[in-house]
Amino acid sequence: MAVRFSAFDVLKYVNNAYTLKWEIENIPDGYTERVNVFRSESKDGPWEPLAADITGQEYYHDFNARMRHPELTIYYKLTGYVTDGGDPADTQDIKASDVEWFRYEPDAIAAEMIRRNNLLLQFYSGFKCMVLIRKTWGPHCVACHDDVLGAGTSSGCKECFNTKFHGGYYTPILTYIGFMEDGQERRNLQVLTTAPDVQQFWTTNMPELKKGDVFIDNKNQRWKIEVVKMKTTRMGTTVRQMFNAVKVPPDDVLTHLDVRNIWKFTPKRDYHIWIEKDIT
Repeated sequence: MAVRFSAFDVLKYVNNAYTLKWEIENIPDGYTERVNVFRSESKDGPWEPLAADITGQEYYHDFNARMRHPELTIYYKLTGYVTDGGDPADTQDIKASDVEWFRYEPDAIAAEMIRRNNLLLQFYSGFKCMVLIRKTWGPHCVACHDDVLGAGTSSGCKECFNTKFHGGYYTPILTYIGFMEDGQERRNLQVLTTAPDVQQFWTTNMPELKKGDVFIDNKNQRWKIEVVKMKTTRMGTTVRQMFNAVKVPPDDVLTHLDVRNIWKFTPKRDYHIWIEKDIT
């Protein structure tokens, strides 16, 4: 079966950028993807290359598109290949995506709510952390996945961290998260039970969270998201996410995730990525 893009959307998570999100199917086990991004002001091209050989990500943020032009539509397409990393490398092309463009403008009030939530978290009630989005597509883990059973054969795999997909998680994303205070009823219930150390949190609209994602706080404590309890929306646009997460115990395989020290990194504009800085 041909390797192809099974999903490709152009979204608007922040006011000054278009966000491209994709999924790829039929990647052979042991191979990794390399994605190329192109932009045009016409569905038929010519195409301007924006980024090449993206791997370990499912998002790309285009901060340089002419978004404010009233008569201009920006179009995008994706190409790429998968490789086994050998010498010489064996590669297979990814079938080019369909041409996509931004179709739905968020409500202006929703955009302002997101902006204010970001300011509230960054300067008042939140803490800096890194979010690792759990992989749900891509090549299966070659260390523990059994093709016959269709499942993993290990509960402590240090290659996929029990996600069953190669690498386990995407490149860490910088964001801010805030605690939510428990109500009296929940505090009383915790006294009567021996439930694990579950805490309630909230964040803004980006990145989209789901069960199984992991975040690492500014004390290097790992938390695993158990459930996204609620998403506050305005006219179909998510403006806030509320979720429960549990502390990862010291003997959990997730403690072996190789994540560099949070204080050695700084946000690059609002690209939601990390760049390394010299702290010597």
